[in-house]
Amino acid sequence: MGYSVACKFCCKKFLTFVSLLIFLVGGACCYFGAMTLIEMPIGFPDIIDIDHTMTGYLVIGFGGVAILVSFLGCCTARCMRPVFAAPFVLLTFIIGIVMAVVGLILSGWGAPAFQIIMSQVCEESSQ
Repeated sequence: MGYSVACKFCCKKFLTFVSLLIFLVGGACCYFGAMTLIEMPIGFPDIIDIDHTMTGYLVIGFGGVAILVSFLGCCTARCMRPVFAAPFVLLTFIIGIVMAVVGLILSGWGAPAFQIIMSQVCEESSQ
């Protein structure tokens, strides 16, 4: 018992749409990472003591992984083969777990670090 042609077509369109969104996010990450590396102002004040080169490389790396995942998603939608679907599902699952952990850290454990950064910004802006 297989899926209908209409169901496969709908899933194919949805997967292509999601993959294109992931590609846009990955491209934006690469762009902002490159802007950080060449030290163009992107909205963060210089009073926050952050190593811009390491941050830039991390953001570019995340963008590269997102572009790879989007490529695998488009190949899955186009070819419908397990060769592309398995890495796409695995990478998407791993990225989802990592993002959930990062979200938990930032929501609970990251609050003191956020308060330190905000106090530095407020102190420097008042002077």
